[in-house]
Amino acid sequence: MIRRSLTNKDKKVVDQFIEWAIKKYEDSEVAKHKPSRAVVCDHLGTILDHYEKGVVKLHMKACIRMMLEEFKHSAELKDTNKVSTPAADHLLK
Repeated sequence: MIRRSLTNKDKKVVDQFIEWAIKKYEDSEVAKHKPSRAVVCDHLGTILDHYEKGVVKLHMKACIRMMLEEFKHSAELKDTNKVSTPAADHLLK
């Protein structure tokens, strides 16, 4: 199932887009669209949390954990130093 996210502060705009998309793309022989208004969305490995009004929190822990688990050269990283930032040392001086 492919999920798409759409946001707008005016809910009518979202409703109009959903109605347009259903009319244009829904094929009853393939599948019925099931739009939902989620407070938390998963988009390209990033969790978008709209729970707190006026605030969007982005979480990528699950995506990063999966990438690390699937990384084929993890044994080579066991003896490397941990860093607090991905920036090179000379950029922070």
